[in-house]
Amino acid sequence: MAAFQIPPLVFPAHIDVAATPTNTAIINVSRCQQNDFEGDQRENSAIVALMLSVRAMKTTTNKLYVQNSGTRFTPGQGANTRARLPNNITSREYNRLVTFGDVSSGRMARCFTVILKTPKDAKDLFKHSFVGQEGVGNLFLLQEPEPITRSLGSSTSVPIIDGVLDLFPLNMPIRTSIPQVQIAKPGQGETRYFSHHGANIHMSNVRVVGPLCGGAFCDQQVELPADQNCGCFHKKNNTSGVILQVDVRIPVPESFATSGNIHIVFRSLRTSTLFVRDEQVLQAMTTLPFNQIRDQLREAVRAITTYVNNRGGWSYVGWLRTGAVQDASDASNHGENIASIDLRPHLSLLLPSHPAIMEDEEFRNLQFVVLDP
Repeated sequence: MAAFQIPPLVFPAHIDVAATPTNTAIINVSRCQQNDFEGDQRENSAIVALMLSVRAMKTTTNKLYVQNSGTRFTPGQGANTRARLPNNITSREYNRLVTFGDVSSGRMARCFTVILKTPKDAKDLFKHSFVGQEGVGNLFLLQEPEPITRSLGSSTSVPIIDGVLDLFPLNMPIRTSIPQVQIAKPGQGETRYFSHHGANIHMSNVRVVGPLCGGAFCDQQVELPADQNCGCFHKKNNTSGVILQVDVRIPVPESFATSGNIHIVFRSLRTSTLFVRDEQVLQAMTTLPFNQIRDQLREAVRAITTYVNNRGGWSYVGWLRTGAVQDASDASNHGENIASIDLRPHLSLLLPSHPAIMEDEEFRNLQFVVLDP
């Protein structure tokens, strides 16, 4: 199978072209683990990756379990080779934990993390994303990543990048910029991402829920406990409208689920805006009882889902883990694990595979509008 070719890099309009890197050599995250990745080999290198999730610190101190390797290594063909690293586990504090899917890793579907120790580190890294609020579900270019010597938890499947020269959001079509990666059960304690283009999906049980904050960086996907902050760079603000929660049924191989599909409960500001005429509609919905708009809203979601299914289908990207990589601050009270012990996939992105159809008048006529009484 030929290696996936990343199309020419395109940066958002709000990025100063003079600030963007040139003569960039795209690499995969495994390259950063090899012994010769230094000096000239690292210069002008970059990783193209999709942000899958962002986790912020709790109000108490957070520590992660990380595995340290005394030397870098040349990855073998399978997980067994990587598992021979020294089992030297330590803990590390963090402010934000950002998980990416490495687009160039092909069928290996490798994920990696960037651990940001302080709020300043986080703001410095994402300084080019404040205008466009690019975050979860967006492609990024990580320029000149540091050599990798550590991984998250007891498994080596999620390497840690400690720093990059710079990070830029990208504005490229998901359908041609991310390879199709079949969903598959990872090895014990490992993490994989998956992606599919042109999928026929089904949505049901649409509900209106409150947003996490006033920003879009986190895509408002995860409901958090009271003592944990949102990963966005905005303070919590429950007056900023609502988002939709939907049950999404997506097709998967029978080797993963015998029924040929799985259901995922999904929240996303980006996906929610597909079903309404504009974001002002989400704001207006805060004043209306759900039962008053339920039938009309659910009909709009069904109609748009069918419309997209019949015109190129949907693109989705997500991730899943097996085994537990626990936040050390939770260890005493059995709190949230960074990695779940089950195989519930997490969706990070769900959009039409051909975004141009969202400009069709027929598509817009199907969107939900709050009608005047």
